[in-house]
Amino acid sequence: VAAAAWYGSIWYSSDSGARFVEDKSAPNKTFWSSISMDSTGTKLAACVQSDEGAADGSIWLSPPPPASSLEPTAKPAAAPPTPAQQLPVFGPVASTRGKSWKTITSSADGTTIVAAENREAVAPFGGNIWTSTDSGASFTEDTSVGEPKSWRFSAMSADGKKVAVAEVGNYAGYNQGYTGGGIFFSDDTGVTFRETSAPIGYWHGVAMTSAGDSIAAVMKEGRIWRSTDAAATWTASGPKRNWAAIAMTSSGDKRAAAEMGNFSDNGYAGGSIWLSTDSGVTWSESVGAPSEGWWWTLSMSSDGKHLAALAEFGNLWMSSDSGATFVVDTSIGETQDWQAISMSSDGTRVAAAVWYGSIYYSSNSGASFMKDTSAPNKTVWSAITMDLDGSKIAATVQDDQGSTDGYIWLSPPPPASSPTAKPVAPPTPAPTPSKKKSDGAVAVGPAVAAVVAALA
Repeated sequence: VAAAAWYGSIWYSSDSGARFVEDKSAPNKTFWSSISMDSTGTKLAACVQSDEGAADGSIWLSPPPPASSLEPTAKPAAAPPTPAQQLPVFGPVASTRGKSWKTITSSADGTTIVAAENREAVAPFGGNIWTSTDSGASFTEDTSVGEPKSWRFSAMSADGKKVAVAEVGNYAGYNQGYTGGGIFFSDDTGVTFRETSAPIGYWHGVAMTSAGDSIAAVMKEGRIWRSTDAAATWTASGPKRNWAAIAMTSSGDKRAAAEMGNFSDNGYAGGSIWLSTDSGVTWSESVGAPSEGWWWTLSMSSDGKHLAALAEFGNLWMSSDSGATFVVDTSIGETQDWQAISMSSDGTRVAAAVWYGSIYYSSNSGASFMKDTSAPNKTVWSAITMDLDGSKIAATVQDDQGSTDGYIWLSPPPPASSPTAKPVAPPTPAPTPSKKKSDGAVAVGPAVAAVVAALA
């Protein structure tokens, strides 16, 4: 089965429509008007409508036509598709339904997971911290903090014993924002939390070494702060900026921080990425980083070689030289409202989540990404984390309107026998978004069967 989307992509199925894969050899954001195939499905033809007098109208074939048949002005035949990646399969934890999840972090083996809530649109505002010590099968609510708080970011040591959770402060209402909050720390696997001596502010990112002895955090309209004694004391470094995110290596020797930039009537602009090679004591601006504008979050491999940066309402950028230079992703096809990203220790596996969108996955160090259709589309994804080798992934959905959409999603899915959990049904393909058309474009022609077989 092959289907074409108006001002979108071509989608293909080789299992009677049970699952569709987006074809990346055919152009995206294209006015596909008709499609046809032969009786065996091995030859396809699709046409593009050009109503504005441009030269975009054309007929596309799979397999591609011989090069000699191309018109002088025609686009060259599409390059062979990238080998298919094995996508993770997600399932919801039923007992987490209906909460406004905002942040999540996990231990190196994925056994310990800490997630926190933050309801922002309707009262009661804020939320609590929850801990799992069985890879997400069940969660226990923290009672040591007291009243609900507006949690935003979190980090954990490799063994899961040390956890830092940062808040943005008390929420005064949708049009009034936050009043500033603190950083809370646990050294008993999330059983109890205590507020640290970190200053009160609008915290917008936190990171921790594998040992949990060194912590770094960034404050919006503030400084970069670091602790080298497990959150007992804090020291400021770096310039005062609109900081958005921070990441570090497993030892903390290399660090990266991203800023939103200056605010104007047109939003944030001119944000930079800053680097440190002395455990956060001094910082320098990366001359090779793009000035995307509104940087939102970062993720770094254990050795600091691989660095991923997301720009909200922008692009996904990857660096393989510790932030010296960056390459923009082109496999997804268009800008997104990026919200969260996480990578494996070696930087091979990368998972990124879109606010009111989808989860995208790469198993080739970010060289290309594919949409994960086992996780729901048009979803308010708020955070994502993975274990050391990237084999276990956990992602959160924020539910601000008091409905029951908020969940924690796990890959692999939680067992059906977990407490109060409903059996996880086989994933259904996510519908193509109606306003933001599908990103990217899956492989028309001989490579399609191999792509779908690899994904099935």
